[in-house]
Amino acid sequence: MAYTYDPIFATDPNNTENVAANASIIIFDPADETMAPITITDVTGAALPNPITVSKNGFGPAFVASIERVGWHGGSFTGYFTSYEGIKAAAVAAQVAAENAGASAGAAATASLAEAVADADSAAAAAAASEAAAATSAALVGAPADSAVQTLINAPASATRGALNATYVSYLSLAGNPDALIVGAITRDGNGAATGAGVVWPDGSVGTYAGTPSAGTPGAIDSYTITYGSPVTKTYTQPTVTRNASGAVITRPAITVA
Repeated sequence: MAYTYDPIFATDPNNTENVAANASIIIFDPADETMAPITITDVTGAALPNPITVSKNGFGPAFVASIERVGWHGGSFTGYFTSYEGIKAAAVAAQVAAENAGASAGAAATASLAEAVADADSAAAAAAASEAAAATSAALVGAPADSAVQTLINAPASATRGALNATYVSYLSLAGNPDALIVGAITRDGNGAATGAGVVWPDGSVGTYAGTPSAGTPGAIDSYTITYGSPVTKTYTQPTVTRNASGAVITRPAITVA
């Protein structure tokens, strides 16, 4: 099976302030201790080089691999990427297994209950009926419904939500690289600064990008916002950066989410 991965963001897993800038990144099978490069393609199926070179900010293109979890190594850092499709497949398989287990346990408990009722004159039959009823209840509790799984995923404090957040590339990180999200026509001012565009997030949700041109550095953007969803459910904001006399950014405030 082919698994799609989000755009690469190569940072030190122990300190995301450390970026593998302009590094040659090897994508490998985590089970391979030699870290041999595996075959990867872009989202259209065209072959990609492996190792692949990331930008000065540690960003690289989205890619497709034949395994649901890969390792990466470059710029003296090593980390792991997990495919949304891979984790979805695992979650669906786990849910199906739980539902099947619940159904099997429920069927067995029902059969036991019927057998006990058929011989209800004896005390042993009454005890069997009580045990079967308890087993039926336990089976129903043990098989989570779609709505229960969805509730856990959407609850910010749940362990399920925490595991998903720890597994996937943070959308907050993606918001730090608008070029990885922008799709379609781009509006620019007279100096060439990108002031507006549409975006598409890895899960297919759409949004918009709006940039504020720099007053002192023509063609540059000092702040911007990126929205998520239609209607909008989240807005990522890059507050105004500080530049030196040459126009280089010397202070970049953290992106906020509202």
